[in-house]
Amino acid sequence: AIVMMLYYLVNWPDPDIRRYSYEVISSTVSIFCAVLLFQTFNDLIHTYLLEGRPLAISIVVNFVHQLGWFSGLQFLLMHISKGGPKNEPKRKQIIAGPPDQMEAIEMNLKCWGVLLSHITGFAAINSYGAIQQLHWFKSDADRGPFRCLMVVPMALAGNLVVQYVSDKIRKGIQFSADDDEEDALEKRWNEEVEEAENDVSGLALSFLVNQSLRYWIGGTLANAEGEEEGESQFSHTTGQVMKLYLWALVFLACTVGLLLYGQSREEAAKLREEVAAEAGNKDEEEKAREEEERAKKIERFNEIFIAGFSMSFAWSVFYGTRWAWSASQICGDNATLLGVVLAVSLSGACFLSIYFLDKLADAEFTPEAVDNAIVQMISAIGILVGFSWEQSFDAAVAALASRTTNPHMAKLFLALFSVLLLAPAWKQYILPMVIQNGWRFGFICSHVTRNLDPQDPECIVEYEKMIGHLCSLGERKKEIKREKQNRQGDHGSAEIRGKTEEVTARWRRGTEKVVSLIRKQQLPEELNPLTNGEGAFPRGSPKPTGGLGFASVASKASQRSQVVSRAAGLLGRNASMAVGAIFRRSEEKKTEDQPVGYQHLLDPTAGREYLRVDLL
Repeated sequence: AIVMMLYYLVNWPDPDIRRYSYEVISSTVSIFCAVLLFQTFNDLIHTYLLEGRPLAISIVVNFVHQLGWFSGLQFLLMHISKGGPKNEPKRKQIIAGPPDQMEAIEMNLKCWGVLLSHITGFAAINSYGAIQQLHWFKSDADRGPFRCLMVVPMALAGNLVVQYVSDKIRKGIQFSADDDEEDALEKRWNEEVEEAENDVSGLALSFLVNQSLRYWIGGTLANAEGEEEGESQFSHTTGQVMKLYLWALVFLACTVGLLLYGQSREEAAKLREEVAAEAGNKDEEEKAREEEERAKKIERFNEIFIAGFSMSFAWSVFYGTRWAWSASQICGDNATLLGVVLAVSLSGACFLSIYFLDKLADAEFTPEAVDNAIVQMISAIGILVGFSWEQSFDAAVAALASRTTNPHMAKLFLALFSVLLLAPAWKQYILPMVIQNGWRFGFICSHVTRNLDPQDPECIVEYEKMIGHLCSLGERKKEIKREKQNRQGDHGSAEIRGKTEEVTARWRRGTEKVVSLIRKQQLPEELNPLTNGEGAFPRGSPKPTGGLGFASVASKASQRSQVVSRAAGLLGRNASMAVGAIFRRSEEKKTEDQPVGYQHLLDPTAGREYLRVDLL
C-alpha cells in the first residue's frame, strides 16, 4: 500500500505535489543512508575502542570522529569541483565544454554534499549530545533542562569556528593563483559547501534544543541517540504531548518569520544597489558593496537558524507523536512495530498537510512572500517524513542484528549492503528528478536519449511516435476538453474533433519527415548550417557562408520567416510547420553566450533543458 501510494504521489496531476513527493523520497533515502553509515561506524568505535572508558575520553573521540567526517566533506567536494590552482586548466575546459560535463559535476556535488552533510550533522549530534550526558547537566531535575540548553550555544560557536576556518582555507586555495576571479565551478563548490555546513549546524542545534525541551516537559533526559530508557517512554501524558506539539508550532512560526525577514533584507539590498547605480557615486557604490558583504554574513546566519528551527519543528512533531503512540500501548514494547506505525501515520498526515498547503500556495489571494513561507513549511514537513522512516529502518536493522552471534559485525554488513544498494539508485534515478526537474514531465530527457538504440527499428518507431506526440503539444486533448466544456451539438463536436485530428496528423507527418531527413543527414542546404563541415557554430566564430543556421535566424524574425517559407517549398507544408516551431522555440530560449543550433537536433547530450528540441 505504501509503495502504491508513492506511485500515486509521483504521478499526481499537480506538478507541485510531484515535486514535493520526489523531494521527500530523496530526503528520506539520504537521511537513512547517512544515519546508517554513521551509527555503524560509531558503534564499532565505541565497542572496540571506548568500551569501559570514561565519558570524557568518549567525548574527545566523538569530536575527532566528527572532524574526520567534516574534513572528508571538504576534501571530496573540492576534488569533485576540481578545486585548486593546479586544476584551473581542467576547470576552464569543463566550463567551455559540453553542458553534460558540468551537469555531471553538479550532480556529484549535490549527491555527496547532501550525504556527507547528514553524516557530519549526526556526528555533531553525537559529540555535543554526549556533553549533555555529563552528570552536571542531568543531575538536577529542576535546573537540568536549562543546563542542557547551554550546550546549544556551545555547539553553535563550535560550528561557526570550524566554518570560519574552512572558509579561509577554501578562499586561500581559490585565490592562491594569479587569477583572483571566481569561476563557475568554484562558485558551485562554495555554494555546495556552505549549504552542507548549514545543514550540519541545523541538524545539531535542532536535536540539542529538542533534547532539552523533552527533558523539561517529560522530566527525563534521553540518551545521545534520543532514546528514552525504561518505563519513562510509555508514561507520557496527553498534556505533555500537546506541549511538545505547541512548541513545534512555535518553531514553525520562527522559521516562517526568519524567512520573511530574509526576503525583506534581500529586497532592500536590491533597492540600495539600484539607487547607487543610478546615482553613479563611487562612494555610494563602495558603501553598497560593503553592505552587500555584511548582508551575506547575516544571510548565512539566517539560513543556519532557518534550518535549525525547521528541523526543531520536525523533531518536536516526531517525538510528540512517538510519545502519543507509546502511551497508547498499541505497539506494546515492540520498538520495530512502533517505528513502522509512527512512520506510516506521520507520512499520511504529512502528505495530507502538503496537499492543503500547496492548494493555499496556489491560491491567488496569497502574496509571493506567503507562498515562499508555505514552501519552507512544506520542506520542514518533508524532513519530518525522512526522520520518521529513518527511525523505523534503524530499529529494523538493530532488530535483525540482535538475532546474530556478532551483532556489531552483522549491523556493519547490513549497513553496507543497504547503502550500496540504495545510494547508487538514489543518485542516478531519484536525485536527478529533483535537481534536473524531472518531476515536471516524469522523466529526464538525457535518460530517454541514453536508452535510445539506433539499431533497434521498434525503438526508433516508438521514439518517433513520442516525438510526434510531444510536438503536438497535446492540442487534441486541449480541444477535446474545450469541447466538453462548450458543447454546441453533434455538428460542433464533430467539427472540433476533425480539426484536432487534422492538426495532430499534420504535426506527426511534418516531424516524421524532418526527423527522417536529419537521421539521414539529408536536410536541404538552404536549411542546413552543417554545410561548413564543422557542425554547430563554435562559440564566438563567424557565421558560415553556406546555409542559414539557428544562431543567425533565431535572432531575426524576418530571416526566420524567410527560412520557413523556403522550407515550405523544399520540404512541404507539414515539415515547414515543424521547422518553424523549432525556430520559434530556439528564439525564445536563445542566449548570447550559448546560441541554440542544430546540435540540439543531432546531439542527444545537448539542449536537455528544452524538451521538444532535445527529443528531436
